[in-house]
Amino acid sequence: MKEKIIALFMICMIIALPVYSASVFASINNVGIFGKDEVEGYRKESDLTYVKADVSIPGDDNIKPEQVFFNDIKFNNCRASEDYFTCFLGINKNSLEAKTHSFTIKLKDDSEKTVDTYAGTFVVDGKAPTIDSFSIMPKVTKKGNVTVKYSVRDYAYDTSIGSGLSKIIICKNDMATVVKEIDINGSSYLDSRELSFKTSDFVSGTGSANVCIAAYDKLNQVSELRCEKLTVDETNPKINKDSFKITDSEGNEINYVSTKPIPAIVRIEIEDDSLDKVVADLSGLNKEISSYNNIEANCVDNEGVSICTWPVIIKLGDSGKINIEIEATDAVGNNAKQTVSHEFKIDKTSPIVKSIKNAKGEYDNIKYAGKNNEIVAEIEEKDSGFNLKKVWILASGEKIQADSCTKDSGDWKCSFDNIGFSAVDGSSVKVFISPNSEDDAGNSIDLDNSVLSEIFILDTKAPVPNFILKQFLRIKHL
Repeated sequence: MKEKIIALFMICMIIALPVYSASVFASINNVGIFGKDEVEGYRKESDLTYVKADVSIPGDDNIKPEQVFFNDIKFNNCRASEDYFTCFLGINKNSLEAKTHSFTIKLKDDSEKTVDTYAGTFVVDGKAPTIDSFSIMPKVTKKGNVTVKYSVRDYAYDTSIGSGLSKIIICKNDMATVVKEIDINGSSYLDSRELSFKTSDFVSGTGSANVCIAAYDKLNQVSELRCEKLTVDETNPKINKDSFKITDSEGNEINYVSTKPIPAIVRIEIEDDSLDKVVADLSGLNKEISSYNNIEANCVDNEGVSICTWPVIIKLGDSGKINIEIEATDAVGNNAKQTVSHEFKIDKTSPIVKSIKNAKGEYDNIKYAGKNNEIVAEIEEKDSGFNLKKVWILASGEKIQADSCTKDSGDWKCSFDNIGFSAVDGSSVKVFISPNSEDDAGNSIDLDNSVLSEIFILDTKAPVPNFILKQFLRIKHL
């Protein structure tokens, strides 16, 4: 009786067990999709497409590629591996839009009934990496080190993460000359670094080259080349001592000075592409101004040649040579020194105006003036002279500067052209020498010993012919 009860219990247990179909145990695993570069889940816009899947159906020991579908495309082949089949599909090169694409893999049994489905996505990566920022510091330097900073990211499309960065190259001028290659491990799509290089990695000696960067993603898509110019300067500035001059504001060179202060401009040319600072010791020009022992120039660059100037006040006590030391420094610290000199002569003698004449001369010891006159001042001057034409006359209420001054037989003659007068014909007009007149050294006219003014009789009418005058007198006596 006991055996019957046990048997009945076992029958009930078997009846209670659920019934499972083969499809319950069918599976699609280890799905992979990639392009020619074999980067899982990514392919380029124009690329081959490969799909791999491990599939199994209980009781089916010979799964064929016709049973596995990628969307509506049958797989190419299946290979048995232990208790599953690895199936492969290769799709010819085609173009797909850069975006995330969805796909479905279906597994069918021998009766073409779908026993399992797998849904997934892959990304068409249509963008090369982007160089967000790139800089070198310094850009102009002496031989030494240069720091390179960069930030790179990889997008597939829009701001969707791409296949990931593969490597970064730092190169000289172009991609052919790689200075450093940085491998990016893992699946990072961002990379930012600060690197140190020797300037000699890019430039040997004095010269320049482009420091460049390019980034590759895992699909071997390369960014645009981005470069910064590095200049290595080992050359000292060149101070052109032959260009050294001391002039007045009009550019006339000053060789004579008086004992009173006179304004001047010190000028020199310096050749350097990155000239930074020029200083000079000008204390020899004026001992009374303490700052002249180290005064900075104002420099204006013209295609690598700078004209450097210092406005100064010259005050000397004696004749002699003045030495000036000039030091020039460029932006990277190269420097040069040059000593230049200038010979000054002291002129302490005031010029004396000997006469004021009309160039047309006199008549019966009377000085006449016509419509357009050349007034000439004859001046006794032995030293600095009047090359700067700092002589003025006062005529008809105007202050007029000399048009020319020339040395003639030991004295100087300064001419004033086209001088006219507005007075009535026959009246007398007066011409004055301006007390502001001075020689090139700055000595004023000797007011005590000079002819400071002259009177001219104005004769602006043409003479009357004799026959007309006789006819007039005859008619008058009728």
